[in-house]
Amino acid sequence: MKHIVSTFGFLLLFTFSLSTFAAEGTKAVPPEKRVDNWSIGAGFLSSGYSYALAGYMGGLSSYASTPTSSMTLERRLSDNLWLTMGLSSSFSVVDDEADINAGYTITTQSFVTEVAIGFRYIFNPRGAVEISAFGGLSFVYGTQTQETDTEEWTSRSLAPGLVVGLALERCLLDNLYLRLHTTIGSVYYSTVKSEEKDSGATADMNQIRGGISLNPGIQLRLTF
Repeated sequence: MKHIVSTFGFLLLFTFSLSTFAAEGTKAVPPEKRVDNWSIGAGFLSSGYSYALAGYMGGLSSYASTPTSSMTLERRLSDNLWLTMGLSSSFSVVDDEADINAGYTITTQSFVTEVAIGFRYIFNPRGAVEISAFGGLSFVYGTQTQETDTEEWTSRSLAPGLVVGLALERCLLDNLYLRLHTTIGSVYYSTVKSEEKDSGATADMNQIRGGISLNPGIQLRLTF
């Protein structure tokens, strides 16, 4: 519940910022403003909130229960269009009490990494607050191990997919920017293979999944 509340709190802030700065963002700054062709940034993502329209919604949020670190590199193609390349990863270990009476726990260890490539279109280049939309290909690989006193299951997931989202970006210094961003939708084709350590029992699953996917994040970006 706290996870959903924090996600929607971020989205309310994102929406408020969008409405507040939309008019200001359309004002052009003087032409002498520095224009760079490369941008690199780093920050964090929330595992967010997902609502499946088809299949089970996942991606990074299917495994990650901690903030996800992210890094992106961008190359300007035109005044409005950037080529984007991104890398995200998350690692977590969680102990859950499976049965209080029995007194045992389930330990879940998860690692997820995502590589993405796509495009970002800026609606108001060099505005006080730039408003942009992004989209592209995403490739997610994840491993998850669930261990109890009696068994241990390891699952490996590979999921190529498509992701779209929105971003707000404001200049802080000459070439330093603050970006708020969130995905708004995604669709993945996932392949999951699971195996029990002692018995060798296996289970395979292939599934198309997609829908609303809100994964808000924040980055500091440097242009050069």
